[in-house]
Amino acid sequence: MGRRKRIEQDDILTAVETVIRDLGPSGLTIEAVAERAGISKASVLYDFKTKKQLLAAYVARQIEMKAALRAEKVPQTPPCSHPWLSA
Repeated sequence: MGRRKRIEQDDILTAVETVIRDLGPSGLTIEAVAERAGISKASVLYDFKTKKQLLAAYVARQIEMKAALRAEKVPQTPPCSHPWLSA
């Protein structure tokens, strides 16, 4: 029987999102995340040593995703050619 391939950190963070959505913030535990990701608690703790680190990585990913969406929606302003207005 072969070993399961190592799960990516992004998959663990997706499991965090699922747990929060389904169980609410109070249901967020390392055990719940591991179960949703289909891995052991030790595998989650290998990448994220504490629940605090796991939550910080999740929040950072959410911020990055929101910033990327915002960047797609905001049109790039062409450079100003007026000499008084250019830096």
